[in-house]
Amino acid sequence: FFGGSDAPGFLHTLAAFFRNYRRAQFRVGQPINLTEWIAGHPHQSDALVARTARSALYHHLGRETRAVFGATQKSTHRLIQEILRDRELKKSIQEQEVLAGVPPGSFQKESVRVLESIAAKVDPTVLSLLNPLLHWVFNRIYDGIEVDEAGLDRAMKSAGRAPLILCPSHKSHIDYLVLSWILWNRGYAAPLVAAGANLSFFPLGPIFRRAGAFFLKRTFKDDPLYTACFKAYVRKLVKEKAHQEFFPEGGRSRTGRFLSPKLGMISWEVDAALDGLEEDLHFVPVAIDYEKVVESRAYSQELIGKEKKKESIRSLISAPKVLTSRYGRIHVGVGEPISLRDFIKSRPAQNSQRRLVRALGHRIIYGISQVSTVTPYALVAAALLSRVGKGLTPRLMSDRIGLLREVVVLEDHRLSSSLSNAPSDPTVLGPVKNALDACVQQGMCRVQRIDDQPAYHAVMDRRVELSFYKNTLMNVMASRSLMACAILACPASGNPLALKASAFFLSRLFKLEFFYRMDARFDALFDQTLDQLIRLGAVRVTSEVIRVAPEAHARPTLIFLANLVRDLLESYYAASLTLLELRTGAFNRKEFVQQSLETARSGRLTGIIECPEAVSRISLENATAFFLDQKWLIEVGGKLRWQGVEEMNSPEILCQRIASVLKATSEP
Repeated sequence: FFGGSDAPGFLHTLAAFFRNYRRAQFRVGQPINLTEWIAGHPHQSDALVARTARSALYHHLGRETRAVFGATQKSTHRLIQEILRDRELKKSIQEQEVLAGVPPGSFQKESVRVLESIAAKVDPTVLSLLNPLLHWVFNRIYDGIEVDEAGLDRAMKSAGRAPLILCPSHKSHIDYLVLSWILWNRGYAAPLVAAGANLSFFPLGPIFRRAGAFFLKRTFKDDPLYTACFKAYVRKLVKEKAHQEFFPEGGRSRTGRFLSPKLGMISWEVDAALDGLEEDLHFVPVAIDYEKVVESRAYSQELIGKEKKKESIRSLISAPKVLTSRYGRIHVGVGEPISLRDFIKSRPAQNSQRRLVRALGHRIIYGISQVSTVTPYALVAAALLSRVGKGLTPRLMSDRIGLLREVVVLEDHRLSSSLSNAPSDPTVLGPVKNALDACVQQGMCRVQRIDDQPAYHAVMDRRVELSFYKNTLMNVMASRSLMACAILACPASGNPLALKASAFFLSRLFKLEFFYRMDARFDALFDQTLDQLIRLGAVRVTSEVIRVAPEAHARPTLIFLANLVRDLLESYYAASLTLLELRTGAFNRKEFVQQSLETARSGRLTGIIECPEAVSRISLENATAFFLDQKWLIEVGGKLRWQGVEEMNSPEILCQRIASVLKATSEP
């Protein structure tokens, strides 16, 4: 009477139509040229040629169907039973049983329990019920979601050729919902989303699980059974051609800059493809940018050293407070899909799989940076933070915002659509004025009037929070900022070799902070960036001598660009001073970072450190990783120890070089 899902009756069909007709799609698959097809099968009968042509059409139709609906729906029980037959998992379970000295089959129930704690339990009904709720929430607290429709369409068309692995940036808990909601409303199945186990608490956990979330622990260390089960689950998703989503940065970015990729998920996806479970995978970089982030105040507290609050039912109860505020727009940019098969072909044959995975992770993050959106909040924050303890006149703020916009356009990056033909002047109605007014209302900026003219000051205690928004555009500005630092810090002779060496030093120093093109050598990037500064009128090159241009605006322009990375320079300076103080003894990373925080706080009081945002736990952690990479520190048994180094490559030299850059780029 009603029919099943595979063969619905009339009433079922009618109900499904009225429930889903707004999400219907019309897609055109790969065409078949019948004349060429017949010519390609010259020795076959007409009937056989017709059958093979029909089979090819079904094959392409199946591809388009999978692109929309994803993997065939299976019950969680059936999926787990099939995963338990995975050869690699069975082998790992047997090895663990031997090590534990227990009879064969003893870990079977534990494996089922682990897989149940991981697996998603997708229920389209739950997704249908969540859709209007999310629609209301998004429209209640945001002014809309701007989606790169061309990029999204390109990515979803590529889903007909290979399963998609969506790789979004991660700046807010809202990220978990955005892509699923966007795809669902455009008629696509929601992807299976890798979520942290910290979000599996009741009642959110069961809801997220039925909406497509599968959960993973933050660390698999000392838990080989869990590791084996999770790898097997990922292998199964690849084999089933399921569309997946995971955050390559691992956790949320507290600074606004992109984090170094965590390679676990990428490695397991690559393993599954190389094992022949799927011919190809398409990794899709996705940038999710917010004009205002719900958690920005909490992030600023964590950066200065306070402990992260654990997600819980209590935090969920307090969430309705968010509904009383407005957070601007959400911007979603979708990059060119990265074919794993093509990426492997482009790599040197002798490269190890570990290097391949690391390069792929870097390529994904770089792809995200290329489609990120520059918002009015980012422009206003960058201008406000460019001066420490000094205000900006409307003219100066307008000039600096205009310069940032010019660079974004030159780089062919995405600007918020609200900025199209909008004024940069903060006193004229438009998105820049709105963003500045919001900063004033929220206590991040104060206005002082002098001779009836306003002057805008970033509130010192809120600069850390403002830096989050500034940092969202730093991957666009990084090369110019570092080049400006190098030019201002170089001797007056303008020697190109000295300038290039200085720029190379800075780019290596911040290699964990910014992501550069992988398909170009440093020399090419140097020449390109220098040419861009020449086009801005900030630099003059004559007879192989590179100098600051003589025009009045040139030096202030370079100082402004250089000061965009001043907080990072001061963070690394504080970490270097800490390293010099702790040459004896052993300490773990957490202790070293904590001591670096104390050094930075002391530096703020003594005037060595100017920027409050330089007191940043994340930046100091990256500086520690840089010291380990330079072999100034070695890690033995979880403890960091000082290791002697050559005089020309030492922390003393690093301190001197950073101090000289800070002095040269100080605003008069």
